[in-house]
Amino acid sequence: MTTGEHMKLTDAAIARLCAGEREYTVWDSRVASLGVRVRPTGGRSWVLLLDAGGRTKRISLGPAATKTVAEARREALGRLVDPQPEKVTAPAVPLFRDFVAGPWKEAHFDRYKPSGRETASGFLRRQLLPVFGSKPLDRITPAHVRRWFDRYSRTAPGGANRALDILRQIMNFAVACGHVEVNPAKDVRRNRRPALTRFLSREEIARLHEILDAQTRKESRQQADIVRLLLLTGCRKGEITSLRWSEVQDVMLALADSKTGPRTVPLGSRARAILDRQPRG
Repeated sequence: MTTGEHMKLTDAAIARLCAGEREYTVWDSRVASLGVRVRPTGGRSWVLLLDAGGRTKRISLGPAATKTVAEARREALGRLVDPQPEKVTAPAVPLFRDFVAGPWKEAHFDRYKPSGRETASGFLRRQLLPVFGSKPLDRITPAHVRRWFDRYSRTAPGGANRALDILRQIMNFAVACGHVEVNPAKDVRRNRRPALTRFLSREEIARLHEILDAQTRKESRQQADIVRLLLLTGCRKGEITSLRWSEVQDVMLALADSKTGPRTVPLGSRARAILDRQPRG
């Protein structure tokens, strides 16, 4: 796509515009002075050319993600009739908390699985909103993000990584909406996770089973069985604790909503016996 090209703009066509090495603008063939500016970061915004006392003036009509083609054309035609040459006020950049509660929630958060929404809500509530919530999106700097990330990493490096991932997604969407030029979290390096080089030996597994066998109370027995199933299936904790009977088949588990999507897990005879002694209902 080259700058200056005219085409019939549609919402689908705008969504397909790809970022290039340089900024470019695609102009509407129906309202010739209306265009979509595409930045190298992927951000798209509406622009309009106005005649200001014999000079051409380019103004912004806001992020393309927040306005349909029909809405942009109506606004452009209104500006061409009444260009308001004295002053054109740029749209206010939203606060982080308002952007999260509005556009980002609708575009991303609401599409998470229930477990993903619960996780993201916790990091937003405990970390991201207290630190960045009152700041306009374009006032969040890489230095702010690094200070927060370094402080959080001292006590919970894994949690800091997960919260950083959520912040990056939010700010990437802010870039796409045209609120910021560059994601301030993009160059922050995640904490390295230590490689898993140590596994339980057979002797350690045997001792663990002895301890589990010693649990005689009903509540403790079920907790012990959960640990046994984790050992025998390799499932994640949440996959076992939220397991439903509809997911238990003869020789496998048919997990409908695991972290990586639907998947099957083979069941050995020992794991099957543990499941068979669990109460139903």
